[in-house]
Amino acid sequence: MKKRLFILPLLLLAGGLGSDAAAQRLEKLEIFQDNYPRAGYFRIAEFSIRWHYAGMEEKYDEWSRRMSDLSGIMGKTEYEELIVNNPHRQIYNWFRRFKEDYPEKFVMVHLNGRGRIPDYRLEKFSPGHWLYFEGANVLNALPDASSEAYKPEVWLEVDDPSHFRMDNGAKFNTPDDITLVRRREDGTFDWEHAEYVRLLNIRGNRIRVRRAMFNSTARAFEPGKTYAAPHVMGGPWEATTNMVWYYNLSTVCPRDAEGRSCADVLLEELSGNFAPGGRWETFDGVQFDVMMSIPTTGYHERRKALGQRADVDMDGRQDDGVVDGRQTYGPGCLDFLTRLRAAVGPDRILAADGREHGCQKAGNGVLSGVEMEGIPEQRPYGYITWSTVYNMLTHWKSLTATPKFNYGAFRYNTPEKLAPSDMLQYYRLGFALSTFTDSFLLCNSWFSLREIPDLREVFNIRKDEPVLGWLGRPLGPPRHLAAEAPDVLQGAGNPISPRLLEETPDGIHLSATPENTYATARITESGTLEIRPTGTRDLCGFVLCKVPYINNEVYVEVTMRSTGEGSKEPQGYNRALVVAANNQRKRFMEQRSVVSDKWATHRFYFANTFDCMSQEKLIYNPKGEQRFNLRFMMQDADCPIEISRITVHSASEIVTRAFEHGLVVANLSNETYDCQANGKRLRIPAKDAAFIRTQNNVSK
Repeated sequence: MKKRLFILPLLLLAGGLGSDAAAQRLEKLEIFQDNYPRAGYFRIAEFSIRWHYAGMEEKYDEWSRRMSDLSGIMGKTEYEELIVNNPHRQIYNWFRRFKEDYPEKFVMVHLNGRGRIPDYRLEKFSPGHWLYFEGANVLNALPDASSEAYKPEVWLEVDDPSHFRMDNGAKFNTPDDITLVRRREDGTFDWEHAEYVRLLNIRGNRIRVRRAMFNSTARAFEPGKTYAAPHVMGGPWEATTNMVWYYNLSTVCPRDAEGRSCADVLLEELSGNFAPGGRWETFDGVQFDVMMSIPTTGYHERRKALGQRADVDMDGRQDDGVVDGRQTYGPGCLDFLTRLRAAVGPDRILAADGREHGCQKAGNGVLSGVEMEGIPEQRPYGYITWSTVYNMLTHWKSLTATPKFNYGAFRYNTPEKLAPSDMLQYYRLGFALSTFTDSFLLCNSWFSLREIPDLREVFNIRKDEPVLGWLGRPLGPPRHLAAEAPDVLQGAGNPISPRLLEETPDGIHLSATPENTYATARITESGTLEIRPTGTRDLCGFVLCKVPYINNEVYVEVTMRSTGEGSKEPQGYNRALVVAANNQRKRFMEQRSVVSDKWATHRFYFANTFDCMSQEKLIYNPKGEQRFNLRFMMQDADCPIEISRITVHSASEIVTRAFEHGLVVANLSNETYDCQANGKRLRIPAKDAAFIRTQNNVSK
């Protein structure tokens, strides 16, 4: 076990970092009005410039009028991922002009939160600021560029060539980028004496590299006193060949000569972008795409299969971010975001990905919101993970600053594989979800990859009718009809009763054991159920055993919170909850939620479905099981969780919500749903939603 841990003190500001202070300029933006539906354009705002308007400055008015249909735009104004076929200067300039022309619309930068290609603004970062895999010692000497013996390509003899690969990236054909760094007498690394190189070949215990890459200097290195560290990388994207170098945002990241970490340098750059005269001065905020709370292995699938992980403290041994038994990467990200919020103030939107276990856990009010890219995923999967997006967008509301910028990005990677009718019904479900969760959609996909969405077709409205806001304000919370069906537990979990823990031959019950879920369960004096981690793993949970799966569906509600008792994590550090049915561990068949120290009800609907895009059935009970287990596992669990209520219902997920001028009904089941609206019978197809203009908002 590693013994060094340096935790940066978190900067906690009074008032929850602006979460209670009105960001007055932001609140004037159209997207933050209370009338539904609400929507903006996702990266189609940027893509359309690249695909249709590159170099055509005279077409700005045509583009801007189209983008002004909705409440704002988001896209990449920087080239941190793409440098080829990317008119980034034009995109940046058009985004600035759009904000000047339409000040009531939001303009957001979509920025890679994991890293950047080495073509993009490396100069202020130390070689020690990047994330690396465990590397190897170099056994031969290297001359510097002034030596007659210098060659731009050279063979290096290393003590362990297994740490280097030629098959990285999305297409498994990109070689390592490597940093050579001098090792001091005490074994630590001198990051001021380092050089970037690129792997060209591997032969036995030798690797061939191209020296002095990415504006680095070819330095002299002594034999046995040089370390070769391969970068953790992502991509490459489209025609850009360089991969994205990942940041080391861990609290134990090596420091540069001025004592700065990677987070310090990034903070200085981004806060400067928002400062007067900065690149983003007129923009409303930034979305940190794929910023993770764990040191992901990036696009290195074959390394991952071999168990190779990152070395965040750079002592020459992989640690996957865990130093002295604690994950240092997530707290490092939280610290960075906390300090960035303090630097830019409450009047900027800061958002980050919030779906996966490894995504953001900064629940201390520093974020304005989270992104769910893909509704419910970046392919529809028959809306099988509706509950994940519903839970995330619901529960992040209480964890984010005001005004709230929680949204789903409606983006499918291969939209042409969907029939237009399927695309429209999935859009309606996405908009229904946004109206239920007080969030909004950013639209991207349409019938083909390069088309701009037309929401009039989604809602079947005339050209003279408004696309947005026509429902008005909500009249109350969403109504979940499944929760009104009989409780299979017969009240054993509402309130919590000892019967819930009693195992019977045929009855549903809850189990938590050190061997199976790394936890114990007990009923507290206050009548809640405590799930206490044993500490043997960084996760814990419980199993609902023998859950009935009648008509191939089940709906579960759990009201819970994280107690924080004995936790070593910073205040506001969320936990990720993953729920698996019948040992189905495919990521897109699991349901997720975010758990904080606030009491909240988490809803999970499991149902067999059909994926129209892949033309495949997605089945939780492949053997026709009528009962199976639901496994609830909390990630990063170093403190107990407390449950006040559990109910289980053999019913379909039908959700309704009434608004001033309409009614929204979503049918997640596999059967047609009949309801009444305006005194008329309405039939809603399976996996579809209805938006009904009505003066008398009643449903049955």
